[in-house]
Amino acid sequence: MELVYLWVEEYKNIKEQGFNFSPRFKCNYNPDTKELTIDENDDYVSIFPENINITVIVGENGSGKSNLLEILFSGNLFVIKHFCMLIKKDTKYILYSVSIETNESTKKFKEYTIDSNVKHYSFNLGELETLSDNIKDFSTIFYSTSTLVKAIRENSYIKNTHNLALFENQYYHNYKIQQTQNVIAMIKNNVIFEQLFELPKMFTISSKTKDKNIYENIMLHINNKSDLIDKTTRDKFLLACKKLSSKHRESEKHLQFWGSNINDLHENFINYYQKIVEQTKSDFLFFEFHPNLSTGQETYLYQFASFYNALKKEINNDIVFCIDEGESTMHPNWQRQYIKYLTDFLSSNFTDKNIQIILTSHSPFLLSDLQKENVIFLEKYKKDEDKNQKEGNCKVLKDGIKKQTFGANIHTLLSDGFFMSDGLMGEFAKQTINKIIEDLKNDNYKPQKEEKERVFKIIQTIGEPFLKQKLLDMYYKKFDKEARKKELEKEKARIEEELKKYD
Repeated sequence: MELVYLWVEEYKNIKEQGFNFSPRFKCNYNPDTKELTIDENDDYVSIFPENINITVIVGENGSGKSNLLEILFSGNLFVIKHFCMLIKKDTKYILYSVSIETNESTKKFKEYTIDSNVKHYSFNLGELETLSDNIKDFSTIFYSTSTLVKAIRENSYIKNTHNLALFENQYYHNYKIQQTQNVIAMIKNNVIFEQLFELPKMFTISSKTKDKNIYENIMLHINNKSDLIDKTTRDKFLLACKKLSSKHRESEKHLQFWGSNINDLHENFINYYQKIVEQTKSDFLFFEFHPNLSTGQETYLYQFASFYNALKKEINNDIVFCIDEGESTMHPNWQRQYIKYLTDFLSSNFTDKNIQIILTSHSPFLLSDLQKENVIFLEKYKKDEDKNQKEGNCKVLKDGIKKQTFGANIHTLLSDGFFMSDGLMGEFAKQTINKIIEDLKNDNYKPQKEEKERVFKIIQTIGEPFLKQKLLDMYYKKFDKEARKKELEKEKARIEEELKKYD
């Protein structure tokens, strides 16, 4: 099953916009006639594994990327006035529509059989039939590294939704426990994982209070909070603690931490510790992997471990995977490799599932691994650009970047006006250099010796050779023509010496 197209009447800054999620089709919805047309793209060739499809949504801040993912994940029906969604399953199209009037929602759908000989389809939403239940044939999974997300499952148009957001509203430390648990499960299951660094082998557990040894501190905390912890959780956790403690020699009982090989660590320890944290609303232990992980390594490992554990639990074989800026905290070189590692990881470990990945990103690094048809380009409407749109509303670019993105070098993609409308230079450097240019052009600019030396030193630090030379020419012309003449004579002598080699 594949999400082909989504049309949204109005949600936050998205108004009357259509989004094509399948590169094999080009869809267009006319809200006036309620007609949806579909044309197949005969020239498209998929570069991804058979069970993987990727769409990346790119655009500047505030253009609507995360809002679009919110619609796909939560389907907040009491905010969206009307949307329609086209899904392709085997030899059928499923057209699904929701309209909201006051607080009542009307859900309709219809299945259409696909004729392989027909390359153009036209559907009318007026033909749809009332739907009594939600879509159950596929699941959505949402992952975010930066946004505080709360899933609104009660109003979801898709029954099976899972939120892998890194931050919970109530406690940050609960996130750490969940991610630790995910990593341990992934490592113990020997998951096929092409790593960028050495995976941790050891795991230490230490107490946040240092007045007693770790076992005594655990017992003290459990006893103080015993009225908040259910008996089964308490007993199972303490049993796991005793097993960990028994692995240490008597001479080590005074230690304030336990160390364990990850493969030897009993999963119940983390499972029941998390339940105790949830029940008592407090945590009292530190977890740490060894070798130690940097922040970037930790983010990378936590992310892929979350993907693995969510997909492993998923009973549906058709999954829409929404990832909000998954690469954003990574080094540029890791961003460059993100699509490769993601597709390899999913295709190697989940051959039985059809996974449609929808990524949001600011980064042109990802686009070099994607064909243009796999990218949705978003901008913001400018003032008075469209009488039906507010300034700042989401605008889907029909043609996106004019150049092909697949295999393009990063500089070419960055230099496209879509990413850098004001050029590639940092704004502070641009402002500083423009000020020097303005001063050097100004006949009334007569700086003191120290200021002249300062300007000269700044020019010497400019990294772009042509710009640096032009500014030096301007500087010498204004302040020291004789010095410039001597410099040119030296350069002339050097060139003449080089020319003698060819005589």
